[in-house]
Amino acid sequence: MNANLAPFEMRFAPSVRQWAAESSPFAPWTSPPSDASFQAAMVDPNVTPFVLIELEQPLAYGEIWSESAPDEIELARIIVAPHARRRGLASALLRGLIAIARKTFDAPIWVRVMPDNDAAIACYARLGFVRASLEEEQRFDQEGQSPGLKWLRLAP
Repeated sequence: MNANLAPFEMRFAPSVRQWAAESSPFAPWTSPPSDASFQAAMVDPNVTPFVLIELEQPLAYGEIWSESAPDEIELARIIVAPHARRRGLASALLRGLIAIARKTFDAPIWVRVMPDNDAAIACYARLGFVRASLEEEQRFDQEGQSPGLKWLRLAP
């Protein structure tokens, strides 16, 4: 595998949109992503979108979300092209996002995941993510941040 992490460009939007459409349901979006949602991510100062590309073809997508209060970083909207899964691309994408987040921010790094997404949970665990405490999950739920999802924090 010779994939590289690169800033997201709109030319990759149709591919990422197709992956989301093929996922159940629209994961990691709550509705199908549109050009407007990608454009919004590209101009939002708290969102930095990336793609993992190989031979100019996008294979995975993810965003780094920076929260100002409290200081938190979330790796979000992680998705791998269905035809490219089980090749270690999610791990490669996440390692790249983690490296950028650590270099750019001094804050805890989080991910949230559907409780039944065993493959993603195992991937996150291999990279050093641990389940949030009950108190942390309750705080996120009270803040309206996707109740019912598992929250994982990258161990220091």
